[in-house]
Amino acid sequence: MASQPGRSPRRVGLRAVAKAAGVCLMTASLSLRDSPIISPPTRARVRAIAEKLGYRPDPEIARLMGRLRASRVIRRSVVIAVLDLQDADAPVDHPYLLRLRKGIEQHLDMLGFGIVPLRLRDYHGDASRMMRVIRSRGITGCILLPSNGPVTFDSAITWEGLSVVAATTSVLAPRFHRVVPNQLYNSMMLIEDMHRRGYQKIGAILSESLEQRTTHNYSLALTWHGHRSRILILPDQSSPEEDERRIATWLRRHQVDVIFAQNADIVARAIRSARLKPGRDEVGLVSLSTIGDQGIAFQDEQPEYIGESAVSLLAGMMHNNETGIPAHPRVTTVDGVFCEAPTVRRLPGAIKPENPARKKKNTSRIPSLS
Repeated sequence: MASQPGRSPRRVGLRAVAKAAGVCLMTASLSLRDSPIISPPTRARVRAIAEKLGYRPDPEIARLMGRLRASRVIRRSVVIAVLDLQDADAPVDHPYLLRLRKGIEQHLDMLGFGIVPLRLRDYHGDASRMMRVIRSRGITGCILLPSNGPVTFDSAITWEGLSVVAATTSVLAPRFHRVVPNQLYNSMMLIEDMHRRGYQKIGAILSESLEQRTTHNYSLALTWHGHRSRILILPDQSSPEEDERRIATWLRRHQVDVIFAQNADIVARAIRSARLKPGRDEVGLVSLSTIGDQGIAFQDEQPEYIGESAVSLLAGMMHNNETGIPAHPRVTTVDGVFCEAPTVRRLPGAIKPENPARKKKNTSRIPSLS
């Protein structure tokens, strides 16, 4: 029957879709939310019928149901798997990892989620076995922690029905939503700070895997500032002793004022063993990794906030039933903070910090955009 003029067409409800498809209301609802609990053929049939009938969800009902589901999530304390992807026989609890886990666990606890820590090495590196355990426990949310090397999951692994956030750049494939340090911005700010301190020849010592998983952000910043010729890339498979010898040779060849290092301990030993020219043994040293109180200046990447942001992103994804491998992966970055230490100082003749109170007013007629 044609609708009367001036009257809005009647909204097709979920009950009408369920009746036309010959299924119950719950099956219809889960099918339209693409839940893996319902078989793919049933989901496809229900969605096709809903499209044919012109079904559109009621935004007010969706809002109320969202609040109801959120309250149920908290009361039932849904469990989140926190996956440690390190495959080393004797993995080290790095200060960055400890603080990252702390941020994740505290925020999960605050939101009422349960936590299940799983380690890939307990499954002998077999991610498929670990995923079967996750499925068997009914877990629907995962946070991926950093690995000691690049990680590429087998393409045969299915992620359907799982909401996943990577709190790391280590996972190269699949491309999940990620929360990671803002390495490019951090590096640019760090280089400018070193210039103000009087360091003109900046060098960097990075590993192959770090360059790969950070999409060359460190070397991009150094190249932009004219320091490309003073970057040393260490092979992933070399031993600490081999790395130390390479670094010592590189130090004797390049007259650097300050070094950005992934592994500051090895670089510090190499500086001592390089037998540099008189006056060249006091090379500035900055760790690019968040470290503890070791007397070495470092870039604090704020891992607690990265963990907290990863949990917030995951909670939103689970609330919206956003699962599987995203078609358009998003990257959330967290800015770092430089932590002072005796390994870098202000050199004689360095540019003094600008006094904001003495800044000249901007007399330009061109409006600023922010």
